[in-house]
Amino acid sequence: MASPFTALGAALSTIPFHGGLITVHKAADGSLHLAYPKGGNYDVVTVQSSGAADEPEFRILRGGPVHTVYLNVGGPKEWVLQFCLATEGDGASARHGHVISAAPVPALTAPYAQSIILPPTGAPAPARRIVIHGRIGAEGRLRDLKALSGPAHLILPWLPRWEFRAAQAGGKPVAVDIVLMIPPTEVM
Repeated sequence: MASPFTALGAALSTIPFHGGLITVHKAADGSLHLAYPKGGNYDVVTVQSSGAADEPEFRILRGGPVHTVYLNVGGPKEWVLQFCLATEGDGASARHGHVISAAPVPALTAPYAQSIILPPTGAPAPARRIVIHGRIGAEGRLRDLKALSGPAHLILPWLPRWEFRAAQAGGKPVAVDIVLMIPPTEVM
């Protein structure tokens, strides 16, 4: 499969991180395209029973356990991505009246960023954190996105263009519900 960055020309820069190098390309519209190593993994994945109790936006995730990873986008702070198995469709539990039947939940592997597109260099940076809720589908694309707090209009138009290696459960790609938190004063 050809790289989506071929048409962008030579790399603008690279960002070193634990898994290798993130290659940064600049598009004609000024947006930055970050290409992550195809076989990469996150160095830290934390798992908890629910979203952060002290952060109301993170409590929206219902398909626990909730996993947390940190996205390196080349800024001074990493972006926080929390995710859990999507709650619709073929869930691991079903409720019938007052009876709940539960099936074992297979281990969930993190969706891994393959391509992140950021607004053009020089775009306004948020003065407050941005929190967005949505889903990464089994095909690895962000969808059903909505702003929970902050000036989300700065990044929302770019998110549907992001690509992930899909999360997996039981060896199969699965959809995950997500909350993305972008720290304030992040350079875009």
